[in-house]
Amino acid sequence: MAYELTHLTKLSALQALAQRAEATYAKKAELEALEGRVDDIVSTGGEPNVIDTIKVNGEAQKVTDKAVDIAVPTKVSDLSNDSEFQTNAQVAQAIQAAIAATGHAHFEKVDAVPEASAALENVLYLVMNGTTQHYDIYAKVDGEVVLLDDTTVDLTNYVQKEEGKGLSTNDYTTPEKEKLASLNNYTHPAYTPQGSGLYKITVDATGHVSAVTAVVKDDITGLGIPAQDTTYTEATTSQAGLMSAADKTKLDGMVIATDEEVTEMLNEIYGPVAG
Repeated sequence: MAYELTHLTKLSALQALAQRAEATYAKKAELEALEGRVDDIVSTGGEPNVIDTIKVNGEAQKVTDKAVDIAVPTKVSDLSNDSEFQTNAQVAQAIQAAIAATGHAHFEKVDAVPEASAALENVLYLVMNGTTQHYDIYAKVDGEVVLLDDTTVDLTNYVQKEEGKGLSTNDYTTPEKEKLASLNNYTHPAYTPQGSGLYKITVDATGHVSAVTAVVKDDITGLGIPAQDTTYTEATTSQAGLMSAADKTKLDGMVIATDEEVTEMLNEIYGPVAG
């Protein structure tokens, strides 16, 4: 026996003891439950590794030497296409047919807008606009020739650019400019520089530290801090204090059992933990 019975134990050791006991009880309960299930299977006529009947879509299959061969379709042709699914070729053909049934619009340059009776479907007519020197676009829609897009620009409210000005008049006055310029003349207030130390400070109306006064002992004691040294007595069972030399010696003499000692003790009582 390598461990010392007089050594103090730790909560982790007690936890390990409780967990080992709990695992033992749980394993025992699991085995008892499994034993009951086996008894129930045997009492109802069950046999291990024996299949009585297997059915596929309600039809019983032949069982030979504990094996059943179930045929599974491996090709689409083995199935009935009751939903009339189409193949890739059929889908591609249907798409091409739909595209062919639609008209393909194209552009044609003409000298004037055609009459509706002469205009063709799916043709975009380009008519030169003599004012803008760009093409307007016309097309036949619901039996009429309509203007789809033009290059006409309404310049009714257009303002000519004046030399020395931007996109608007100069409404910014000279007095306003002078007022804005005066805002840049800020000067930080001058204060007397101070060396490092502990000070009481005064803050003026602008939020700056305007004056400082060195802190004295009366300022500190005025906060409730004692002016003399604080002494402490040794602790007793009824009063807090400092630890005595005797108590410190007693505390140092206590030895905590190591994890190896705890493990050895538990193994001696319960046996090694299964891997």
